[in-house]
Amino acid sequence: LRWSNDSAVALTAATVTDPLPADTTYVSCAGGLSCGFSAPNVVWQLGDLAAGANGEVSLRLTVDTDYATPDLVNTASFSAQPPGGG
Repeated sequence: LRWSNDSAVALTAATVTDPLPADTTYVSCAGGLSCGFSAPNVVWQLGDLAAGANGEVSLRLTVDTDYATPDLVNTASFSAQPPGGG
């Protein structure tokens, strides 16, 4: 998953949160300052990001053998605080 701070200001307490799709099983994550799994979410702590910063994090999961459709949709979100927290 690629992320970027396309704003002109630094951000603090940046995170990427990815709720796993149904019928999948978490295996591992990597990237950011840290990452971890607390069902159903994988969360990467990115920390403080300069304006224009970008990077990527990764996720490994397995799809259950009885998954009913050929398509798998995975949606993650990015959140952060502006300078001064407000």
